[in-house]
Amino acid sequence: MTLTTTPPAARTSPAVNAARLVRLEARRNVVLLLLPLLALLFWFDAYRAVMATPPYWALRGIVMQKHILLDFVPLLAGVAAWVGSRDGRRGTGELITATSRPRWIAQCAAWTATTGWGVLAYVIGVGILYGRTAAQHAPGGPAWWPAIVGLCSLPAFTALAFAAGAFFSGRFTTPIAAILALLLLEAGFRGASQSSSPYLLIVPLNALPGSTPSADVAVFGPYLPDLSICQIMALAGLGLAALAALGLPPGAAGPAARRVFAGLIALGLALTGTGVALAGTGRQQATGLVAVPALHNAADDRTIAYTPACTTSATPVCVHPAFREYLPATQAAFEPILRELAGLPGAPARIEQGPSGYAGGTPVHLSGQPPVATVDLAEAIPADTGRAYTTAELTDIFRRAFAPPLVAAVVGTGQGRPDEAQSAVLEGLLLASGTPQTPCSGACMVSEVGAPRPGSAAYEAGKRLAGLPADVRHDWLAEHLPALRAGRINLEQLP
Repeated sequence: MTLTTTPPAARTSPAVNAARLVRLEARRNVVLLLLPLLALLFWFDAYRAVMATPPYWALRGIVMQKHILLDFVPLLAGVAAWVGSRDGRRGTGELITATSRPRWIAQCAAWTATTGWGVLAYVIGVGILYGRTAAQHAPGGPAWWPAIVGLCSLPAFTALAFAAGAFFSGRFTTPIAAILALLLLEAGFRGASQSSSPYLLIVPLNALPGSTPSADVAVFGPYLPDLSICQIMALAGLGLAALAALGLPPGAAGPAARRVFAGLIALGLALTGTGVALAGTGRQQATGLVAVPALHNAADDRTIAYTPACTTSATPVCVHPAFREYLPATQAAFEPILRELAGLPGAPARIEQGPSGYAGGTPVHLSGQPPVATVDLAEAIPADTGRAYTTAELTDIFRRAFAPPLVAAVVGTGQGRPDEAQSAVLEGLLLASGTPQTPCSGACMVSEVGAPRPGSAAYEAGKRLAGLPADVRHDWLAEHLPALRAGRINLEQLP
């Protein structure tokens, strides 16, 4: 009689078992049923909002960071809370606790599957948006920091919601988790926009304070990653603490593992607190982005070298090469008023685009010798590019935005409260150049640069000046403009 033995089955490694468990959870995960809804939310909100902005990487990245998180986070947080409360709703908690596998492993597998589908949908959405931006030949390279913040937000919020579902498995946990996620995002975004507290910048919807970044954000200089790093730190800490909390209840893990989980919770909270504290020290720069002193790299303050795109006119008009498409409209907007100012003392010898915030909120800044007019072109570009603006429409927008402050800078009304003679000459030059007298929709209003009220004595004097022959008007201004700027010309001395 021969005795035969059967070799013992090879033991499967824990990593392989965990991967199998995640695969099982992923195959029957409720997120699969909601992917069409996520796609609709993405299409009607994030995609349209991003594509309605000019094709600049940083601008679109910032807009994407807000809208795609509003579309994805509340829904996925609700789903995570639903999956996390599954054992409590079904009353199977004791059965799972009695199994050989620690309960926290099964819970982490369910969270990983839920979050994985959400992250995959997010990556596809970002790929679509950035792919379309690349197809529109956006200058520079992709702005990855806004995309990374969004990528870190999904695991953090789903971890918090999953833990809430695991500890509070009531039927209202799911809608409450979704609503709280939405309210937290919105309240933090609105609070940061209204400057109620710098610490609210930590909310991941905020790439900068305010809801409408300039079109030239991170075009003249690098994108500042300071705030994004703070947000990633806070999100990573929250996610780590929430997942580690799953291993604390009795029976979820062994005593040694529970001590490790307690340490991870402390580490996560410390990381979150550090991120929030650093964000509170952030200061908004002239470019709109936030610099955090402890994280800021001085090299990020440099201006990126570029060769401007210029016209060949008598007074060159130059823009950043990223804004080359706006050069014809910019030139056409300045031509009428430059004809009136040509040869006058203090008239600009060159018009060039500067970064937003360069002139401290003034759309046109005149400086140097010979004078150079620096214009904040990005502020006047329509925010909604969902429709195609013609060159004529852009010319009208730019003329309303820049002609009045340019004349004000030359005449002297931009140096304080203008006198009647200065206001009259300003009005006369605007009328002679055909500049519209209605408020502009971009960077300024005509009334803000000292133009007189219709019917006033200064307004009537300006109309008389505009009615003079062009050479007569030009000769008088060439002789008397320095005295006018100094306030030594009164209304009766105007021709």
